[in-house]
Amino acid sequence: MIGDDRIVLRAWTPNDLDALGELRNDLTLQEMLMSQPRPNSSDRVREWLVEKSGRDDGVFFVIAARDSDRVLGYVQVVNMNAMHGTAELGICIGPDQQGSGYGSAAMNLLEDYLQRVFNMRKLLLHVFADNDGAVKFYFGLGFEEAGRMKRHFLNNGEYRDVIIMEKFLEP
Repeated sequence: MIGDDRIVLRAWTPNDLDALGELRNDLTLQEMLMSQPRPNSSDRVREWLVEKSGRDDGVFFVIAARDSDRVLGYVQVVNMNAMHGTAELGICIGPDQQGSGYGSAAMNLLEDYLQRVFNMRKLLLHVFADNDGAVKFYFGLGFEEAGRMKRHFLNNGEYRDVIIMEKFLEP
């Protein structure tokens, strides 16, 4: 577990299944995360968590409030490459928690952890080009646009552009 005065990044527990299930079943939120939105039972959420937290090439953390342990979201890093020091990022903050600084705090903790523990030097992510709030969030964290994939992702019958963003963690 790692944290600051407001949040902790920790492993998931069975007590988190309901809250994480709500996030996984928020179809609008999942669409914005470029997930294939579908209903998720508790068993399916558990299977997803076991798979994500069991990857050899990544890490998965629940983002929780330090004072109450309330689930605020989650963050995952996949495709960690030790040789190149690169990894891909995904972060989800519950709709009611967005804009409260929890995502920025989680990212600061995560970036420090990835540098210290795994010697990661660069994070990559994909975001819908028209997801203005997320794009602004990532720019504010120091990510830069590395490229754009035109009409790349089919969403609600419409192809959407996707921005590839990157951030160098090294000083």
